[in-house]
Formats: sequence, structure tokens, C-alpha cells
Amino acid sequence: MKTLLTIFCLAITQFVQAQEYTAALAAAKMDLDSAWAQTTVPASDQICLPEQSHLLRKKQLSNHDCLEVAIKTARAQGAEAAVPWVVASQCYNPAGQDRVSKAGVDAVRYVMNTYGGGQAGIRGFNTPQVVAPEPVVTNYSFTNQTGEVTFMYTLDTDSPEATHDCKDFVYKGTLAVGRSYNTPVAKGKYLLVRFAPKQGKDGCLEAFKEFKVGPKPDQTVVMKEQLFIK
Repeated sequence: MKTLLTIFCLAITQFVQAQEYTAALAAAKMDLDSAWAQTTVPASDQICLPEQSHLLRKKQLSNHDCLEVAIKTARAQGAEAAVPWVVASQCYNPAGQDRVSKAGVDAVRYVMNTYGGGQAGIRGFNTPQVVAPEPVVTNYSFTNQTGEVTFMYTLDTDSPEATHDCKDFVYKGTLAVGRSYNTPVAKGKYLLVRFAPKQGKDGCLEAFKEFKVGPKPDQTVVMKEQLFIK
């Protein structure tokens, strides 16, 4: 009888744990495990995208280091604050980055359960929270299909009609062939993006492609739009 009870309890535990692994997390687990095993700092000429991940890593952290910081951040600030760090662990792996981004908080929980001593260590774990409405944004993805490395220049603005001096554009970096630059734009905001064949200190170069993007005035939900640079 005792043996049967033990088997039953184990079965229930395995069932509950299985329910915690969403489809998005199941797709991202291998990427997270691979990142944990990669302790070498990438070469300085490798491009880390998106910009948020680049700023977090500053070309001085390995993929493993990013997950270590994610664990510390989850303990100190909570799972949401740790998500950018698990995403940053994949900034040289576009496909993995997409999978980990979709897993989000579940990816943080997996890292904590597997490498960080358990999800109970996450600040605010199992604490009821008031969920704020998700801000209305459009997530834009600019993919380089020109066949050559391109140089990016961006400008944030509140007006879709205003004209801007080319000197107001900020150099964002290079975009390799086949890579994407991903960025959200909030409702009421607009983003101007220029792509040029060479580097400069601002946008006063002959651009071969320019975009002006932003959520539509009547947009009420988060959307995603992919744009191709050809």
C-alpha cells in the first residue's frame, strides 16, 4: 500500500511539473541550456541585437554570464526584470532569441529551477499581483536582404508629419545580411529609420532605404510587423 501511495504521489508531481512547461518554453529549453554551457565571451566584431541586449552585455559577457545575471535579477527584482537578461543570452542566435522571447517569464522560471536553486527564490513568486494593461505598441522587425552589411540611423519623434534635420538621426550600428533589428514603438510615438551603405556620425548620408513607422491612431492591441530592406 505504501509503495502504491509513493508511486501515486510521484505521478502527481510529474503531472504538475509537466503542466508548467508551456509549448513556448519547451521550444526554448535547448537554447537556454546551450547558453548556460557557453562561457566564452564572443569576439568584439560579432553583432549583438537588439539594442537593449547590446547595451546589457556591452561585449564583455558570455551567454552563461547573462543567465547568471538573470538569476540574480530574478532573486532581487522578480521574473519580469530578469527577462531581458535571458533574451540577451541569445543575442547572437536570432532563432533562439525569438524562442526565448516568446517563453518570457517561463524562461526565467526554467533557468531558476534548473540552475538557480528553484523558482521559489524569485522575488514575489506566488505573490498576487495586479496586472497592468499591456501598453499598445507595434513590434517592428527590419530584416536586411540587401546582400551587404548596412548601417542604421534612427530618430524618435512624437509627430508623423514633422520634418527633421538629418543631423538629428542617431547612428545605431551595423546590420549584417539576414539579421534583423527589432524594436517596439509605443502608441503616439513614431520612429524614423534610415539605412545607408556606409557609416557616419549622423543621418546625413545618402540613404538607400528609409522608414517612418508607428502604431496607428486607432490601434488598441499589441501588433507585430516585419519590414524587409532590399
